[in-house]
Amino acid sequence: MARAKLASGTIDEMARRLRAHTRDCVTETYGISLNTWQKLRKGEPVRASVVERLAERLQAEGIANPETILV
Repeated sequence: MARAKLASGTIDEMARRLRAHTRDCVTETYGISLNTWQKLRKGEPVRASVVERLAERLQAEGIANPETILV
């Protein structure tokens, strides 16, 4: 299974935009599980398909651009 990571700056910006670090808020805001969010915050890789889907969402919402989103 392919794995990927987001850039730390992208994760920092995501964290700033969350109103709470709860399961419901993370899922509603970014469409990912709390477990995935915790792995991303620790700098751990997650499934590449999750990162691709999340990257598209972040770019569409103006949170990150393609040049800086991935490690």
